[in-house]
Amino acid sequence: MTLRHLQIFRAVCDCGSITAAADRLNVTQPSVSMAIRELEAFYQTRLFDRINRKIYLTEAGTMLRQYTDTMLDQYDDMTILLREGKVFTKCRIGVNISVAETLLPDVIRKARARIPDINLNVLVHNTETIEQKLADNQIDFAILDNVKDSASRNSRIFDTDDMVIVCSPYVYYKDSMTIGELAEKPLLLREEGSGLRSCVEGVFARHGYGMNIIMESTSTLALAELADGGLGFTVLPLSIVKKLEKTLCLKTVKLEDDIFRRSYYLVYNKKKHLTYTMTEFLKAMERTDE
Repeated sequence: MTLRHLQIFRAVCDCGSITAAADRLNVTQPSVSMAIRELEAFYQTRLFDRINRKIYLTEAGTMLRQYTDTMLDQYDDMTILLREGKVFTKCRIGVNISVAETLLPDVIRKARARIPDINLNVLVHNTETIEQKLADNQIDFAILDNVKDSASRNSRIFDTDDMVIVCSPYVYYKDSMTIGELAEKPLLLREEGSGLRSCVEGVFARHGYGMNIIMESTSTLALAELADGGLGFTVLPLSIVKKLEKTLCLKTVKLEDDIFRRSYYLVYNKKKHLTYTMTEFLKAMERTDE
């Protein structure tokens, strides 16, 4: 049995005749009669009594009518919801730790302002993990420092972030240094694979210097506290340093011959099917300074 059989059956019930049902459905009368016969053969019962050229529902027909109305109404509701797409409110995003500590609150605020009923799931991890989750379709969008697989992904600049050298004022008194001088200092850096680490490595590589890393951490706050304690030098987003100035005694040092700066990209797979909620999320994330 198909939905078409049930649609024909309901039309016959509504119209009270085979001929009127055929006219409503814009099909031939034999087609309607055949569908009713197939229904009766399938359920092995009579659905209509035919008396004096009129048809009347049997007890079995009345029962089938009740189920038919329920099923076809649910089918119509499902069709409307799927076509409009507004029923799907889930949106999964992945951000690295630096984004979580700086931009994520604003991302959530913008998303909820535009889509109040959004079901926002957020994954916070390092950049490599976020890249893999995006490739495996375990998240819908990512905010990353760089886009490795640009051929299969859509991306646009979401924000930019300047980073500064940070240390204790008791271990370095100057306001600036060269990349060569920094290469000789004990460095406290984020773990390999993180966006911040990749940015720092890129600057050192451009100038042909290695790095004297004495400690790695997945926690930006831990690096700041260790730098505050005089253990070494770290590189942190300026926005985070400004927030920590009230609780830690940190000195910022300018890099004389280069700059630590990274752009954040909003990324998603080109073949990704975007629901209504996902499309609205993209609109909410558009930059207002462009």
